[in-house]
Amino acid sequence: MVESRTPLGWALHILVHALLLLGAIFMMLPIVWMFFTSFKPPTEVSLWPPRILPEVWTLENFRGIFEDAPFDRFFVNSLGLSLVATVSVCVTSLAAGAMFGKYKFPGRTFLFLAILATAIVPFESYMIPLYLQLIDIGWINTYQGIVLPTLFMSFGVFLLRQHTSSAIDRKSTRLNSSHVSESRMPS
Repeated sequence: MVESRTPLGWALHILVHALLLLGAIFMMLPIVWMFFTSFKPPTEVSLWPPRILPEVWTLENFRGIFEDAPFDRFFVNSLGLSLVATVSVCVTSLAAGAMFGKYKFPGRTFLFLAILATAIVPFESYMIPLYLQLIDIGWINTYQGIVLPTLFMSFGVFLLRQHTSSAIDRKSTRLNSSHVSESRMPS
């Protein structure tokens, strides 16, 4: 059923969307400015009053980027480290979340709360001790020193634990409604 609106309701709806559109355009301006500035020669970048579109279009900035610094290497490093961090967080969160959601063992609640408590500790409070530990083991300026702090994410454990425990509850409810005994439920 389509909801009918009053003329005042339509006017308010249009006004809200117009304000949202203006906000979106305003937030996109720095990105548009950066895009067009990348095609300007260095002499046009600092002109006053500034112009959005360049007078002389050039691709020299894009050619020079690989001459000034090894950006191809920077890109490969970023891609590789991001993939390793993402995969490791997914694997560790999935394993820990499934363990906390499915199995009951002594100290489970305490251990889960201890892991969850690490989520409220800001990185700035343990950044220097972490740096000193990385110095002690000789991992400064190495890939493993960058990856080590990203191997585990407590929020991921929380999310996957919630998902696993709710999935188990749904499966139990579904199987119990089919009159299947608890001992015959697949694990």
